[in-house]
Amino acid sequence: MKKRALAAGVLAACMLVSAAGCGGGASAGGQTAGGSSSGGQTAAAGGNSQNAGADSGNGGGSEAQAAAGTVKDTVTVACAAEPDCFFPFHSSLNTNMDEVPILHNVYESLIKLGPDNSHEPLLATSWEISDDGCTYTLHLRDDVYFHNGDKMTAEDVEFTLDNTGHTSAGMAQLANYDDTEIIDENTVAIHLTDPYGPFLNALCGRFALIVNKSLYEEIGEDAYNEAPVGTGPYKFVSRVSGDRITLEANEDYWGGAPAIKNVIFAVLSDTNTQMISLENGDIDVLINGNIGALSKLQSDKVTWATQNASSIDNLKFNCNKGPAADINFRKAVQCGINKEDVNIGVYEGMATIGDIQIAPGFSGRPDDGTFKVVEYDPEKAKEYLAASNYNGEEFKIVTIAGTKDESAAQIIQGQLIELGINCTVNAVDSSSYSATVEQSGDFGASLRFGGVSVLDADGLFYQYHSKSLLVNGKYDAGVCSDELDGKLQEARVEVDPEKRKLIYAEACDIITDNAYGACIYYDVNACAYNKALTGVVPRSLTGLYFFNDWSWQ
Repeated sequence: MKKRALAAGVLAACMLVSAAGCGGGASAGGQTAGGSSSGGQTAAAGGNSQNAGADSGNGGGSEAQAAAGTVKDTVTVACAAEPDCFFPFHSSLNTNMDEVPILHNVYESLIKLGPDNSHEPLLATSWEISDDGCTYTLHLRDDVYFHNGDKMTAEDVEFTLDNTGHTSAGMAQLANYDDTEIIDENTVAIHLTDPYGPFLNALCGRFALIVNKSLYEEIGEDAYNEAPVGTGPYKFVSRVSGDRITLEANEDYWGGAPAIKNVIFAVLSDTNTQMISLENGDIDVLINGNIGALSKLQSDKVTWATQNASSIDNLKFNCNKGPAADINFRKAVQCGINKEDVNIGVYEGMATIGDIQIAPGFSGRPDDGTFKVVEYDPEKAKEYLAASNYNGEEFKIVTIAGTKDESAAQIIQGQLIELGINCTVNAVDSSSYSATVEQSGDFGASLRFGGVSVLDADGLFYQYHSKSLLVNGKYDAGVCSDELDGKLQEARVEVDPEKRKLIYAEACDIITDNAYGACIYYDVNACAYNKALTGVVPRSLTGLYFFNDWSWQ
């Protein structure tokens, strides 16, 4: 993998705050501050026990406070899209990554995901995993209260997991979940039907955010969504649709009262407005910022950091019809894509070039050197093309209009045309994309970011396993095989981390040898923030920030 650095002048300015915002050590997730590397250490669980003990106006108030000599206690956070779902497992509301920063500050999961994707105690103080990998025994804190004053107990944990673990969305993260057994008021045993390697990762996610059982049974999910009640460091105060969401500090939080007393989550969809607001101090933090725009920022009050994200840009071939039904044609495309040029065109060169369909920092990712990598080689691409049956037919790449994927597809299109391939780009809306890829099969290849919320190599299961791709009459693009299914299932239930990595290396080689796809690059989470604000650390999971880690200098 290769990563391009920023210009030296920007790098020097951004490194000044890197140490303040991030812990030391070797980063598994590839975090950078203005292009410099930082991070922590990755912790593997295995079978061992682990132990550890009101609306304040707009963001411009921060600058006004500073001028008046008063202490800042408010942070305004901006994002391009508005969150809509505030109940972690709502049965009908569409969920996405936009609500992550709200959910993970109002509610809490059993385990906390560190900046380096390690596991830290949160509502669970410690945990043990049985030798067969099918039982997780968690010891809960005894001093945790919901925002309405109710004490959190093992019953709330059992209720939450039993509800989320059997929903279609929940099963994708809490794979192989069976049930939760209450051992005592502060101990639960979570039972799986079969081992699931990244289950600890799943216990850090949205489907392990604990809700108040008695309140839910009293008011139902819709009322709970309107007035969320969790155990987190912040209370939900209000929402003005299309404008802002206001949180206030939970002064009785078990982890101590947060330094930031008010968080205003502002919706700013226009990139130019975001940049001007940052430079003027109208907002203090911008999450999921546009890297091209951030690289042009010229403010001594603002810095920014990036982290390899949990999304992967993967070109998947239609191996069952059209030009890509010919493996030599697919291999020609594999060798003929200059990923570095795509990276520069889409991400100013700041993304990490993709080699396999498992992002860096994911648990289960094979070690470098244990899997095959296809390098850019236009001459070899021409040899493969000559050996194929290709005769000028249209090779259509379908993607989502108005996205980074469309920009990437257009760059790839130009590269393939130079090789002699009649490549076109069909950029459509999301529903049309799904209809094309899952029903009609009218495409040569598809290009769309795929998020992996569990941050594990098991994401391959949902990209290439027949049980995931060929359900409910979905179009068969020919990227599944019994051999690959077997490897993905074997890796999913393997409890030894090193053995899992070797199995995934074999699975990736099957994908590469059969030219089922071409991994272009891994997405990047970018966060810009006021230099006077400390503790702001982007994580692999898009939008995952803990506001109680932040403070003004």
